[in-house]
Amino acid sequence: MSADKQTILRKRAEVLARKPPPAPVPEPQLDMIVFGIGRDRYALEAGFVRAVVSLKEITPLPSLPGFVRGVVNVRGDILAAIDLGRLLGVPDDVVFAHVVVVKDGDAEFGLLASETFGWQSVAVSAVLPARDSRLKGVTKQGVAVLDGAKLLEAVSV
Repeated sequence: MSADKQTILRKRAEVLARKPPPAPVPEPQLDMIVFGIGRDRYALEAGFVRAVVSLKEITPLPSLPGFVRGVVNVRGDILAAIDLGRLLGVPDDVVFAHVVVVKDGDAEFGLLASETFGWQSVAVSAVLPARDSRLKGVTKQGVAVLDGAKLLEAVSV
């Protein structure tokens, strides 16, 4: 075999013997439902959402905290209807059309929403810190990502 062929074969062998670069590690994603209350957009992690349904009727009840508008019937389950705007101190001129059913363990309630924008995944690093401890943060698009565990604590009455 000629020296040229040996050189070519040695170079090919060196290239093939190199370790491939490490595969990029996928960045952790946050899967969430995005919904609106008036002009504001909020999101809640998928793990806390059991369902999203159209709002049919809210039955008001006396002697409830101000952020509880009453109860709603969701597929036979009677749930507290929580007005997130009132809970967070946002003005009160909103028309609700949807219920986001929030559940963790035995705790379950309906979060009222004006509209829903569907499911979205965002990189965890893209959620910027927020001052409000009830939020995980805010996306670059201005969506306030709720902390589901703290929301459940705040609503437990």
